Amino acid sequence: MRKLTKSLVLASLLTTTPVFAEDDPRVTRLLEYVQTLDERITKLEAQLKAAGGSSVVSGSKIAVGGWTRPSAWSAIKSGTHERAILASLGEPSFKEDAYPYTRWVYEGTVNGKYLLGYIEVFNSQARIINKPSF
Repeated sequence: MRKLTKSLVLASLLTTTPVFAEDDPRVTRLLEYVQTLDERITKLEAQLKAAGGSSVVSGSKIAVGGWTRPSAWSAIKSGTHERAILASLGEPSFKEDAYPYTRWVYEGTVNGKYLLGYIEVFNSQARIINKPSF
């Protein structure tokens, strides 16, 4: 009887526990929340920069490359392979670890306006795209 009870408890735990973190709705909600916060921070930093304040984001270098054109960003969708991202936007200003993603950050000044955009890449594909506010 005792072995049966342990087996039933174990079986119920295995059927209710997600096998992978990406299957867990809590992880999905957290990733969505982090994306929302990243978008809010990006917008606030752009507003601060436009108002003449200083930003925690470094760099006010003159931006060059395909990423400075809105049409180049239109080609990037979730699932776009990193080779296509590089072909369309060019090399990012820098890359940073944003576990489980690698965040490709594009930033610089275009016609006197500070621009910031990023793409979060996972398994060589775009997953989260935050286009600059042109």
